[in-house]
This record gives sequence, structure tokens and C-alpha cells, in this order.
Amino acid sequence: VHNFFKDSKTKFLIKILGKFRSVKKIVFVSDTVRKHLPSLKYKSDVVSNGIDMSKFEFSHNGKSQIRKEFGIPNDTKIISTIGWMMPSKRQDILLKAIPSILNFKKNIHFLIIGGSRNGYEYYSEKLLYLVKELKIQHYVTFTGHRTDIPNFLKEVYINVITSEEAFPFTLLEGWAAGVPAIGPNFGSIPELIEDGVTGLIFDHNRPEDLSEKILTLLKDREKHQKIVEDSLKKSTEFDIHTFNKKIHALVDEVLQT
Repeated sequence: VHNFFKDSKTKFLIKILGKFRSVKKIVFVSDTVRKHLPSLKYKSDVVSNGIDMSKFEFSHNGKSQIRKEFGIPNDTKIISTIGWMMPSKRQDILLKAIPSILNFKKNIHFLIIGGSRNGYEYYSEKLLYLVKELKIQHYVTFTGHRTDIPNFLKEVYINVITSEEAFPFTLLEGWAAGVPAIGPNFGSIPELIEDGVTGLIFDHNRPEDLSEKILTLLKDREKHQKIVEDSLKKSTEFDIHTFNKKIHALVDEVLQT
């Protein structure tokens, strides 16, 4: 189970099917997700997502062509958010935080990485309008859908997550690439990020709090570097090989009962 289920019908169906005797084990990607279905806890386990770390190895020494493609100077720090453009991803929170940041820092650029999800084109248009309304056009670039995320992360200084996530792959990818994360105080982020150690957590209802957290990492180079180091250490827990071993162990356990 790797999602939060908002509608009562889906949750009810999972509860009923999960109690079947033929269902021996239910695997959740985080404890936060498991808590949404407490009646199934007695037959559940948590196995966190894993990624191929080799694709996202800390590699800021090896520059990509991203800056050249989007015309971003080498002395400009890049802040990004990665995900489909749709309401649940809440990219508008980051956009609303930008004007306050620009009052203190100008040599920064924001990349909104991700395409418009079918059926949510209106939200993409809303984001574009918001950029114009806030007069931040020169500081924001919409990249569209991309499959070369490792190349972007070579250049990114801060990885911002704004949505409610069960277990965001972008958090793991950023950690593995040595990019500090800032995430909201809901969903599984507080379970995954140790605030001030492996990232920073902001109040998801307050764009101004997100501004403050971004400015903290922009102004405090030592803190930024410490979070990079601690995040790299943390990322090793989520290697795909570790994930595979845990899944194999669970399967063996079920087959032996």
C-alpha cells in the first residue's frame, strides 16, 4: 500500500479484503500510511520504498547541461520541486513563498519540474497565472515533463516537497544526490525527515514558513552542508538492494507459515 486513500469506499474495500484469511501479509510503505488502516495492523509490515542509488550518486562535481539549457548562470542557486502539475502536488505553495525570498536573495532560480497531468490542465494554467500575478517570471522556469531527473539534481541546491506524500521517491533521489530537502508537516514527511538533520519541515498552511526555511539554507552554508552529509548517510537505508532483501524475507516468512 503506497498511497493515502481519501475516499471512504476504497478504504472500506481494502479493510474488507485485507481481513480475508487468504491475505497473509499487507505491506505499507510507511508507518504513517499503515496508521490510516489500523484494523489491519495485526497482519501488516512496513517496507520503505527503495531506489537505485547509483543513478543519483552525489555528483555536483560532474556538471550537467541543465544550466545551459535554461540559461541559468553558474553563480545562481537552483531550487526545485519535482512532480506532476496537479492540485495535490501543491506547487502553488512554493510560488507564493518566492516573493518573500527575493526580498533577501536575488541570485536564485526556481525550477518547477514536471508535466501537466491529463485532466488537470487548468491547474497548470493557474500556476502560470500566479507567476505573472506575483511578478516572478524572471525567477521561475517550468521545465515540462522530464525523464532526466539525475541531471537536474546535479545542479539543484534545495529540493522542495510541497504535497502530502505516502513516501516520495523525490525525497530519496534528492538525498542520494546530496540535495537537502524541505518538506511539509503532514503526510509521511515528518516520519522520514528528521527536522534540522536530514532536512527541514515547514507548516504546509504557511507559505511564509516555507520562505523562512528556504532562506535558512540559503544563508547558512554550514547548516546546508551538514544536512547534505546527514542526508547522504540516511539515503543508504533506502537502496533498492535492501528493499529487495526485505521483500524476499517477507515472502519467505509467509511461505513458511
